[in-house]
Amino acid sequence: MNNLKIALRGYDTHQVDALLKQEADQIGALKAQLQFKENELEKLKAELESLKGRESKLGDTLMLAQRTADEVIAAAHQEGARVIEANKAKVEEAGKESKATLESLKWDVERLRLEKQNFINSFRGLLEGHLRELAEANRGLSVVQGDAIVTPPAVPETPPVDDAAQA
Repeated sequence: MNNLKIALRGYDTHQVDALLKQEADQIGALKAQLQFKENELEKLKAELESLKGRESKLGDTLMLAQRTADEVIAAAHQEGARVIEANKAKVEEAGKESKATLESLKWDVERLRLEKQNFINSFRGLLEGHLRELAEANRGLSVVQGDAIVTPPAVPETPPVDDAAQA
């Protein structure tokens, strides 16, 4: 390490001066390097603090987003349940109305069936009455067919029709 030559009154002053200059240059370089590293360290500390702040903000934002998502989901479930209940009531009401309409239509069909039967019976009676009148009016009448006079046969009585079979 120390290669200084011994001179008349101690070490050689030129060599001592050169060694001191060399050591001073090395110390200056080390000080500059130390200052650079300290500046770099300060920058890294500032960046770390900034990143910690961003991390905290991101964490808060994520928590808020999660809480908001949970609230939206809960509100959607509540709204869905409300809509389902409202529609259940509408479906029940529509079912009751449909049943009432069906019953009304059944009564209308039965009423129309009875009216039809009454009409058929009434019309049959009317026709039978007219046929009897025609039969009585035709008694003793003769019809001319070509050169001959023919007495038409009596109109046969129509047998009563089974109403149950027609319905």
